[in-house]
Amino acid sequence: MTHFCCKTRIVSGRGAIEALKTLGARRLFLVTDPFFAQNGVAERVARQAGAEQVEVFSQVAPDPDVALAAAGTAKGKAFQPDVLVALGGGSAMDCAKAMLFFSGVDARLVAIPT
Repeated sequence: MTHFCCKTRIVSGRGAIEALKTLGARRLFLVTDPFFAQNGVAERVARQAGAEQVEVFSQVAPDPDVALAAAGTAKGKAFQPDVLVALGGGSAMDCAKAMLFFSGVDARLVAIPT
């Protein structure tokens, strides 16, 4: 017997970023690369979420290595977010998933692929 369960919710289209408010994030941890931190997109995403506190980890590089994931994991573990947002391409997504897993923090994962 085979079972497949998927709790994934996909929101797309105009206004999709505004759906972050529905998560009720109090402590949002945003994982991205320097480009999105510098051009203001990370700040816009964080503002749309409406979280009380926001911590940004913007050091993601292509093909993130263990050291980078460990640095982000330590930052996330110290911050204790209730929502973790990965903003960017595959490297940001992979790094954020590793950081959430290894931190042991019970947070909701949101991916915003670019």
